[in-house]
Amino acid sequence: MKSRNILILISLGFSAFLGALGFVVLKIWPHISQTLRETFSAFQYACQSVLSDLNALQILTASLGFALLIFLASRAVRIFWQNLTFTKHYLKAKDNQFATKRIQNLLPLLKLERSEVKVVADKKPFALTAGLLRPKIFLSVGALNALTDLELLAVLQHEQHHLRQQEPRRRLWLNFLTVFLPGQAAKRNLRDIYISAAEIEADQQAKNQVQLGQAILKMAEPQVGAVGFSPLAVRVERLLNENYKFRPMRLYKYLAGVFLVSLGMLIFAPKGLAVIFQNHPSASTAQELQICKQAFLSQNQPLKEACNKQSALQTCAPKSE
Repeated sequence: MKSRNILILISLGFSAFLGALGFVVLKIWPHISQTLRETFSAFQYACQSVLSDLNALQILTASLGFALLIFLASRAVRIFWQNLTFTKHYLKAKDNQFATKRIQNLLPLLKLERSEVKVVADKKPFALTAGLLRPKIFLSVGALNALTDLELLAVLQHEQHHLRQQEPRRRLWLNFLTVFLPGQAAKRNLRDIYISAAEIEADQQAKNQVQLGQAILKMAEPQVGAVGFSPLAVRVERLLNENYKFRPMRLYKYLAGVFLVSLGMLIFAPKGLAVIFQNHPSASTAQELQICKQAFLSQNQPLKEACNKQSALQTCAPKSE
C-alpha cells in the first residue's frame, strides 16, 4: 500500500512538471519561432549569396568535398572509439600485487618506472603496450607463469621499445590513413606490412634473441587493437635466419598502382568534366553575354571593343533576322 501511494505521488509530480513545462513553452514559443524564422532566413540568404557566384562544377566539387569530410570525420571517430574501448578494460584493471613482486628486480635493468608496467589478473599469456595519452606495458598473470626470468626480460625490452616510440598512437594514425585506401585487402596488406616492420624493429632491442623467440612461441595468440606479439611467421623467420631481410614489395607495387591511377584521373578527369559542363555557362559567362548583347543593341563602341578583346563577339552577337 505504501509503495502504491509513492507511485501515485511520483506520477502526480511528474504530470505537474510536464504541465508547467508545457505552459512555459507556450508562453515563449512566439519568441522562439520568430528567432528560428530569422535564423533560417539569414541562412537561406547566405546560401543564395554563395551559390549565386558558383558554377555547376564548383558546386559539385564542393559537395563531394563536404561529403568526403563527413565520411572521414565519422571514420576517425569510429576508429578512436574502438581504440579507446579496447584499452579501457586494461587501463582500469588493478595490479596483481603478488605477481608484481617478480618484476620489481627487472625494472631497474630496463630503466622503467613502476607506473609504466601493469600486471593484470588474466590467465591468458599476453604482453602488450596500450593507451593513447599515457601508454603502459600490460603483462598478464598467465604470461608471468609461462615465462622464465630471461624470457620475461626479453619481452619487457621488446615492449619498452613500443612504449618509447609511442607505438599505440602510430597505430591509430595508421588506421586513419588507411581510410583513404580503396578495398579491404589493400588496407589489410598495408597494416600487416607496417605491423611486421614495427615488431621486427622492437625484436631487435631484445638482448637475448633466443629467449625472445621462445617467449613469442609461448604467447603466439594474436592481440587485436593494441601493440602485442604479431605477426608470428615473419618474426620467427627473422630470429631463426640471421640473413633474413624484410622486403615489403607488395606495398611498393600497390603504391605505384595508386599513383598511376591518380595521375590518370588528374589528366583525363578535367577534360571529361569540361565536356559535361560545357553546356552550362557560369555566372560570369552569362554576365558577359548580357553585356555583349546590350552593346549590339545600343551600338556602344567601347563595349564592342571589350567584347572583341575577350573573343566573345561571334558567340554573343544576336542573330540577324
